[in-house]
Amino acid sequence: MMNRILIAYDGSDPAKEAMNFAFELARHYNSELYVIAVCQLPEFGGEVEMQDFVSRTQSYFNQMMRNLKKQYPELKKETKFHVAMGHPAEQILRYADTHSIDHIVVGH
Repeated sequence: MMNRILIAYDGSDPAKEAMNFAFELARHYNSELYVIAVCQLPEFGGEVEMQDFVSRTQSYFNQMMRNLKKQYPELKKETKFHVAMGHPAEQILRYADTHSIDHIVVGH
């Protein structure tokens, strides 16, 4: 059974297709839907540059999530949106583990 579905979303065309698929799954199974966007930090750069990068990137992903909510007005209010920083696979799995996710959907 799929009680909790996590969609990894980055705004790309494959992610949009995956979002449509995850939304249909959530609707069909009456599941809770979780959406995560992960920003991978660059490996090089000074502290000031890194802080600026993190700030701009968080703003970008937060805006992307707000736009996603507008694109899918039929999403339940309970849909949870999260922006994480780090290695995408690690952050997605960590989030899935801490939120008892049953099914993960990603675009390819």
